[in-house]
Amino acid sequence: MGQEGLTGFKSGMHTFEATLSDADINAVLFFIKSRWPQDIQNIQREKNKVSED
Repeated sequence: MGQEGLTGFKSGMHTFEATLSDADINAVLFFIKSRWPQDIQNIQREKNKVSED
């Protein structure tokens, strides 16, 4: 925000001190996908097979 000339502004939004590792991202995606209905998981599994070929 300093680039826009705004100084002394205190945001209510928290900063992210660190970034997620690839393993962290994969764990989050695995968790999200595990909550999908089984038919959607099957569709996604088939799409992944096609993209891997």
